[in-house]
Amino acid sequence: MGEPLSQTSLVRGDVRLEMRSADGIGSEYLVEYAGDEAVQAALLPFRALYRDEEPASFKRVLGILRARAVGRGTEASNKLVELLDELGRGYRNILRSAGPIPLPPGGLGGSGDAPPVKTRQVIEDWLYGEHFHWDAEKAQRLAEFEPPEMLLFSFVSAIHHASFVYARLADVARQAVELRPS
Repeated sequence: MGEPLSQTSLVRGDVRLEMRSADGIGSEYLVEYAGDEAVQAALLPFRALYRDEEPASFKRVLGILRARAVGRGTEASNKLVELLDELGRGYRNILRSAGPIPLPPGGLGGSGDAPPVKTRQVIEDWLYGEHFHWDAEKAQRLAEFEPPEMLLFSFVSAIHHASFVYARLADVARQAVELRPS
């Protein structure tokens, strides 16, 4: 699959959003990240970890490790189950969160009535409205989002944040493999 997600320039670099206002009229947004090529390089390993249907997905690996630890019934395996459950909760919270899109005053597009966009929707829209298996509805949401820089920031940030959870799961997996029955 190429280099691990944690080693891509997208994840190793910073992701920042800067808002500039000229004389208090209108705003300009600037997303600072490793660039479009870095996003392309990170997409395949990210998708393999993100999509539940993939053999090496976060959800599947977490489930396999958890089942193995539960089956042991030792104190060490019980602690491993707690750690895996904590990782799972943290990951679900990332995907369910309404971030990392920072909301400007008055909400997105000047309307405070719009519900915040969930991270999972941002990821799904970018993966399937822009990069993989084109979906018209997702592409439409991408096209209509104002300002588009905030959506890009959210997508790149989501990959960035999720990569740390994926890397932590890989560390825990290495420890679990070393777990011996008592």
